[in-house]
Amino acid sequence: MQKVSDQATKAAEAVKNSATKHGAAVRSGAASAAGKIRSTYRDLHPKKKHGDRYDGKRVDVDAIHYAMAHLYNNRTDAEVFIKETFDVSKVLAYVEKKNQEDPSFPTKPWHVFVQAVAKTVYERPMLNRFLCGRRVYDRNKVIMSFMVKQEFEDGAEELMLMADARPEMVLDDMSHLILGDTKKLRKGEESSTTEKILDVYKKMPRSGQRAIIETVKWLDYHGVLPPSILETQVHHATVLMSNLGSIKCDAPYHHLNNFGTNSIVCTVGEIHKEPVYDENGEGHVTDVVDFGLTLDERIADGFYFAKSVKVLKYILDNPEVLDRPLGEKLDLEI
Repeated sequence: MQKVSDQATKAAEAVKNSATKHGAAVRSGAASAAGKIRSTYRDLHPKKKHGDRYDGKRVDVDAIHYAMAHLYNNRTDAEVFIKETFDVSKVLAYVEKKNQEDPSFPTKPWHVFVQAVAKTVYERPMLNRFLCGRRVYDRNKVIMSFMVKQEFEDGAEELMLMADARPEMVLDDMSHLILGDTKKLRKGEESSTTEKILDVYKKMPRSGQRAIIETVKWLDYHGVLPPSILETQVHHATVLMSNLGSIKCDAPYHHLNNFGTNSIVCTVGEIHKEPVYDENGEGHVTDVVDFGLTLDERIADGFYFAKSVKVLKYILDNPEVLDRPLGEKLDLEI
């Protein structure tokens, strides 16, 4: 009888030890899984460091550009203007082919230009830097912005359009985004937070307006401007683009703005015929377009800007690369 009791006791202890080990294994597995989730979350949402903003991460720059941030307090004090003429004959052929394949949602040369500029920024990431509060930041996203006329008339209202150029986007995505948002704005179906705020602002007395503006500037300087404004304000975009070709105009110089974080303004003129010459001096008439690029020289140097223009030229000469995701790097030697 005692022997049976001893065996039962040993069996009970074995079951208990097994349960304890199993529980420990379960807890260990759960902890490991939770750790992986936290690790993945940290990778997708890196911890904000001291000095970072909602829309950008502070970066350490060389001594010259650090000093320039203090010597040139205003963005308009540090402007560089580049006017470049691009051969767009391949762009037009590419657009015509795409529209023959799918005429239901037409692609326009303007969409190609916007996507090409966004692709250039992905290839040349220093173009996505900005200065605010005398500090240099890498912007968290690539944001393209435009002003949209509700109607092509002198007194027609101008509305703001922001396009988040995400790394997985291809040209068709950008075309749908621009066409869709433009139609909504022109029909009055959608308005940004900034426009709603401005409607209230213009009805306030001047003393109140001044207080509001100074407060907004202070918040932006210290990097604590609300996301609802940052994400809908064209002056907080990577590139502010203007399609002047749509009104039969050339691409002029356009100033930068001291308010906000926008470091690049790009004007695009009307597509027109012009003689061009190759390296052998052979000339022919082709379709070209002028780009006017105004940049903040505090974000990079002239050599970096010049190579960036060459990257843009390569993309416009090979527009089919825009069918690939924006974040996919090109194999370039420029």
